[in-house]
Amino acid sequence: METQIEIIWEVILFSVRIFALIIPGMLFANILLELGFFKKIMAPAGYFFGRFFHLPQEVTVPFVSSFGSAYSAGAMLINFRDQGLIDERQAFLSALTFYIPFHIREMFTFYIPVALPLLGMVLGSIYLSVHTISVIIVVMVIIFLGRFTLPEIAKTGELRKDEQESSPKNYWEILKRSMISSVTSLRRMALTIPLTALVFFQLISLGVFDSLPINVEVLGLPPCSTACIAAYMTNTVIGLTSLGTCFQGGDMTLIQAVKTMLWSSILASPVFLLKYSGAYYVGVYGLRLGAKLALTSFFLNEVVYIGLLVIVLQVG
Repeated sequence: METQIEIIWEVILFSVRIFALIIPGMLFANILLELGFFKKIMAPAGYFFGRFFHLPQEVTVPFVSSFGSAYSAGAMLINFRDQGLIDERQAFLSALTFYIPFHIREMFTFYIPVALPLLGMVLGSIYLSVHTISVIIVVMVIIFLGRFTLPEIAKTGELRKDEQESSPKNYWEILKRSMISSVTSLRRMALTIPLTALVFFQLISLGVFDSLPINVEVLGLPPCSTACIAAYMTNTVIGLTSLGTCFQGGDMTLIQAVKTMLWSSILASPVFLLKYSGAYYVGVYGLRLGAKLALTSFFLNEVVYIGLLVIVLQVG
């Protein structure tokens, strides 16, 4: 068990690493906002968000930023909300769109280079497909909620003549206003992110996530599935390594491997919610919106996993 000093040091390192991403990104976004940059180049991308999701064009900026850092993108989104550019519901749906760049990024950094070699081409492709289906379901939910709960966004055409005319800019004033706008959101995050991280690091230190009883016989799985599920709940890579070893070693059939994979995802989701995504959502978006996003993400993933498991059980 880690000492309190070690935990506090981990919280400090975690917070410094996160704010090193958030502060430059938020300040840069506010400077571009003050310069009118978004109005000039975001219309094409904004049309897509307005047409399909009924979201304003401003959300395209954090969406693109989320390809690099979800924390920085979330901070930009909250900053836009605090400035009145988007409301709470738009911020909620916009945050869910980050599933798309996250999945694309993970495809090239985790699924293809890590998951496929560990699981083999067949089982690895199924694993990738399961998570792709989850993203598709989330996108469908965003489209449904956006089109039925948000007003239609007016088409963003060319800039008006007065917006096109360039005027002398006081760059010092622009920087000053951008810093003031950034401070409003950063002040709240300076409290919520370290505090949330402290809670989760404490839970990890106490071993709350390590002592979870699993009886695979009740789930109709082979004995080696116990190690796979337990390992997956602790560490995704170790879990996939165990599953790939059992499957390729002939200790389970393809159907049993897929069942084990889906049960691992179902049982690990609550752990990941508390251990990882909860810290991100609550820390960046605040308690109310963060909890709403975390629970929505958890619910949608569980629905997909359980639905696919039911289908697989019918097959074999």
